[in-house]
Amino acid sequence: GTLGLSFNNFAMSNLFKKNAYKPLPMGDGQKLALRLQASTYFQTYSFSFTEPWFGGKNPVQLFSSLSYSKQFAANNSGQVDRTKSFNIFSPSVGTAKRLKVPDDYFTLSHAVSFQYYDLNNYNVGLFTFGNGASRNLAYTIGLSRNNKGVNPIFPTYGSEFSVTAKFTPPYSLFNKIDYANLANQ
Repeated sequence: GTLGLSFNNFAMSNLFKKNAYKPLPMGDGQKLALRLQASTYFQTYSFSFTEPWFGGKNPVQLFSSLSYSKQFAANNSGQVDRTKSFNIFSPSVGTAKRLKVPDDYFTLSHAVSFQYYDLNNYNVGLFTFGNGASRNLAYTIGLSRNNKGVNPIFPTYGSEFSVTAKFTPPYSLFNKIDYANLANQ
Protein backbone atom coordinates (compact mmCIF):
# COMPACT_ATOMS: atom_id res chain seq x y z
CA GLY A 1 0.00 0.00 0.00
CA THR A 2 0.99 3.60 -0.55
CA LEU A 3 -0.04 6.79 1.18
CA GLY A 4 1.19 10.10 -0.16
CA LEU A 5 0.44 13.71 0.65
CA SER A 6 1.73 16.63 -1.37
CA PHE A 7 1.07 20.32 -0.79
CA ASN A 8 2.27 22.54 -3.64
CA ASN A 9 1.41 26.00 -2.34
CA PHE A 10 2.23 25.55 1.31
CA ALA A 11 3.08 28.39 3.74
CA MET A 12 5.37 27.26 6.56
CA SER A 13 5.35 30.82 7.96
CA ASN A 14 1.63 30.43 8.77
CA LEU A 15 1.96 27.01 10.38
CA PHE A 16 1.17 28.27 13.89
CA LYS A 17 -1.51 30.79 12.86
CA LYS A 18 -4.92 29.35 13.63
CA ASN A 19 -6.82 31.47 11.10
CA ALA A 20 -4.53 30.35 8.22
CA TYR A 21 -6.01 26.85 8.13
CA LYS A 22 -8.48 27.01 5.21
CA PRO A 23 -7.91 23.97 5.02
CA LEU A 24 -4.09 24.36 5.30
CA PRO A 25 -1.69 27.31 5.47
CA MET A 26 -1.02 28.31 1.87
CA GLY A 27 0.26 31.08 -0.35
CA ASP A 28 4.09 30.98 -0.14
CA GLY A 29 4.63 28.51 -2.99
CA GLN A 30 6.48 26.01 -0.80
CA LYS A 31 6.22 22.30 -1.54
CA LEU A 32 5.81 19.79 1.24
CA ALA A 33 5.52 16.06 0.53
CA LEU A 34 5.20 12.96 2.68
CA ARG A 35 5.10 9.42 1.29
CA LEU A 36 4.70 6.09 3.07
CA GLN A 37 4.86 2.82 1.19
CA ALA A 38 4.85 -0.74 2.49
CA SER A 39 4.47 -4.31 1.32
CA THR A 40 5.46 -7.71 2.63
CA TYR A 41 9.03 -7.25 1.38
CA PHE A 42 9.77 -3.55 1.94
CA GLN A 43 8.91 -0.31 3.73
CA THR A 44 9.75 3.18 2.48
CA TYR A 45 9.25 6.52 4.20
CA SER A 46 10.14 9.87 2.64
CA PHE A 47 9.72 13.54 3.41
CA SER A 48 10.68 16.53 1.26
CA PHE A 49 10.41 20.29 1.52
CA THR A 50 11.13 22.97 -1.08
CA GLU A 51 11.38 26.71 -0.45
CA PRO A 52 11.21 28.55 -3.82
CA TRP A 53 12.30 32.00 -2.54
CA PHE A 54 15.07 31.19 -0.06
CA GLY A 55 16.84 34.31 1.18
CA GLY A 56 14.29 36.89 0.10
CA LYS A 57 13.68 38.48 -3.28
CA ASN A 58 15.97 36.49 -5.60
CA PRO A 59 14.47 33.23 -6.86
CA VAL A 60 16.89 30.85 -5.12
CA GLN A 61 15.30 27.50 -4.42
CA LEU A 62 16.25 25.51 -1.30
CA PHE A 63 15.24 21.86 -1.31
CA SER A 64 15.71 19.08 1.21
CA SER A 65 14.65 15.49 1.57
CA LEU A 66 14.87 12.68 4.05
CA SER A 67 14.15 9.05 3.24
CA TYR A 68 14.37 5.69 4.95
CA SER A 69 13.88 2.34 3.27
CA LYS A 70 13.92 -1.20 4.65
CA GLN A 71 13.89 -4.26 2.44
CA PHE A 72 13.60 -7.89 3.53
CA ALA A 73 14.98 -10.93 1.72
CA ALA A 74 13.07 -14.06 0.86
CA ASN A 75 14.01 -17.51 2.13
CA ASN A 76 14.33 -20.59 -0.10
CA SER A 77 10.56 -21.14 -0.17
CA GLY A 78 9.87 -17.54 -1.28
CA GLN A 79 8.55 -16.39 2.10
CA VAL A 80 9.75 -13.12 3.59
CA ASP A 81 12.59 -13.57 6.08
CA ARG A 82 12.63 -10.60 8.47
CA THR A 83 16.02 -11.68 9.92
CA LYS A 84 17.59 -10.63 6.58
CA SER A 85 17.24 -6.91 6.00
CA PHE A 86 18.81 -4.10 4.02
CA ASN A 87 18.28 -0.53 5.31
CA ILE A 88 19.03 2.78 3.59
CA PHE A 89 18.90 6.16 5.32
CA SER A 90 19.43 9.18 3.06
CA PRO A 91 19.23 12.91 3.83
CA SER A 92 19.98 15.54 1.17
CA VAL A 93 19.93 19.30 0.84
CA GLY A 94 20.52 21.59 -2.11
CA THR A 95 19.93 24.88 -3.86
CA ALA A 96 18.96 25.94 -7.37
CA LYS A 97 19.32 29.40 -8.88
CA ARG A 98 18.12 30.81 -12.16
CA LEU A 99 20.90 32.28 -14.26
CA LYS A 100 20.90 35.39 -16.43
CA VAL A 101 23.60 34.12 -18.81
CA PRO A 102 23.29 32.82 -21.52
CA ASP A 103 19.54 33.48 -21.04
CA ASP A 104 16.85 33.52 -18.32
CA TYR A 105 15.84 29.87 -18.85
CA PHE A 106 19.01 28.33 -17.38
CA THR A 107 19.18 26.98 -13.80
CA LEU A 108 22.26 25.91 -11.86
CA SER A 109 21.74 23.50 -8.98
CA HIS A 110 23.95 22.09 -6.23
CA ALA A 111 23.13 19.32 -3.74
CA VAL A 112 24.87 17.38 -1.01
CA SER A 113 23.58 13.93 -0.10
CA PHE A 114 24.53 11.20 2.33
CA GLN A 115 23.57 7.53 2.18
CA TYR A 116 23.92 5.07 5.03
CA TYR A 117 23.51 1.40 4.09
CA ASP A 118 23.02 -1.17 6.86
CA LEU A 119 22.98 -4.85 5.87
CA ASN A 120 21.86 -7.51 8.35
CA ASN A 121 22.39 -11.08 7.11
CA TYR A 122 21.44 -9.88 3.60
CA ASN A 123 23.49 -12.29 1.45
CA VAL A 124 21.52 -12.15 -1.77
CA GLY A 125 24.26 -11.04 -4.19
CA LEU A 126 23.20 -7.39 -4.34
CA PHE A 127 26.35 -6.32 -2.51
CA THR A 128 29.74 -7.97 -2.09
CA PHE A 129 29.02 -8.30 1.65
CA GLY A 130 25.93 -9.32 3.61
CA ASN A 131 26.62 -7.92 7.08
CA GLY A 132 27.90 -4.48 7.92
CA ALA A 133 27.46 -0.84 7.09
CA SER A 134 28.52 1.39 4.25
CA ARG A 135 28.36 5.16 3.87
CA ASN A 136 28.56 7.54 0.96
CA LEU A 137 28.78 11.31 0.77
CA ALA A 138 28.12 12.90 -2.62
CA TYR A 139 27.99 16.30 -4.28
CA THR A 140 25.75 16.80 -7.31
CA ILE A 141 25.87 19.73 -9.71
CA GLY A 142 23.42 20.27 -12.53
CA LEU A 143 22.76 22.71 -15.32
CA SER A 144 19.36 22.76 -16.98
CA ARG A 145 17.39 24.85 -19.45
CA ASN A 146 13.62 24.85 -19.63
CA ASN A 147 11.49 27.09 -21.86
CA LYS A 148 8.61 24.68 -22.54
CA GLY A 149 5.92 27.29 -22.76
CA VAL A 150 2.84 28.00 -20.70
CA ASN A 151 1.27 24.51 -20.58
CA PRO A 152 3.58 22.16 -18.62
CA ILE A 153 1.57 19.01 -19.42
CA PHE A 154 1.20 19.48 -23.20
CA PRO A 155 3.68 22.17 -24.24
CA THR A 156 3.30 23.45 -27.78
CA TYR A 157 6.74 25.05 -28.06
CA GLY A 158 10.12 25.19 -26.35
CA SER A 159 12.52 22.57 -25.05
CA GLU A 160 14.00 21.11 -21.89
CA PHE A 161 17.43 19.60 -21.25
CA SER A 162 19.70 18.99 -18.29
CA VAL A 163 23.26 17.89 -17.59
CA THR A 164 24.10 16.48 -14.17
CA ALA A 165 27.32 15.25 -12.57
CA LYS A 166 27.68 13.50 -9.22
CA PHE A 167 30.97 13.35 -7.31
CA THR A 168 32.15 11.56 -4.20
CA PRO A 169 35.25 12.69 -2.33
CA PRO A 170 38.46 10.67 -2.68
CA TYR A 171 38.18 9.17 0.81
CA SER A 172 41.65 7.59 0.75
CA LEU A 173 43.29 11.02 0.46
CA PHE A 174 41.61 12.23 3.67
CA ASN A 175 41.88 9.28 6.05
CA LYS A 176 45.12 7.60 4.84
CA ILE A 177 43.43 4.18 4.52
CA ASP A 178 44.40 1.89 1.63
CA TYR A 179 40.98 0.78 0.45
CA ALA A 180 42.43 -1.70 -2.05
CA ASN A 181 43.51 -4.02 0.79
CA LEU A 182 40.34 -3.84 2.97
CA ALA A 183 37.45 -6.25 3.21
CA ASN A 184 34.37 -5.22 1.27
CA GLN A 185 32.48 -4.05 4.37
